[in-house]
Amino acid sequence: MAPVYATPAELAEWLGLDEPPVGAVTALRDASLAIDGLLIGAVYETDTDGKPTDQHVIDTLRDATCAQATFKPKGSNTPSDPGGKLASVKVDKVSKTYAVSPTTGAVVEETYSSQAVSILRIEGLIPAHPRVV
Repeated sequence: MAPVYATPAELAEWLGLDEPPVGAVTALRDASLAIDGLLIGAVYETDTDGKPTDQHVIDTLRDATCAQATFKPKGSNTPSDPGGKLASVKVDKVSKTYAVSPTTGAVVEETYSSQAVSILRIEGLIPAHPRVV
């Protein structure tokens, strides 16, 4: 089983709440899996369960996980409405194309919280290079 980098109580603190939100355990599990995807190639010490041992890394992964757990991608699970975001736009020589879900027709937006990515990048756990989306 993959490690979970934050507790429901830590998520509540991140959000400034007295109690963890409903679904916190699931949100943190899913967010930890997403963070693991961003950490491919990262080097840090771990214990036998795969959890980091350095307190700085532990704190960084907790913060990134909380940021990811609170991130809600737009358009990821609802069909696009008429007048919604276009699948592609072209202005003069510049164009932007969005991925569209074949099952829902919704524009698929970012998978990762930009805040979570920034936390990991600033703390040196992922290389600072452009992401192609």
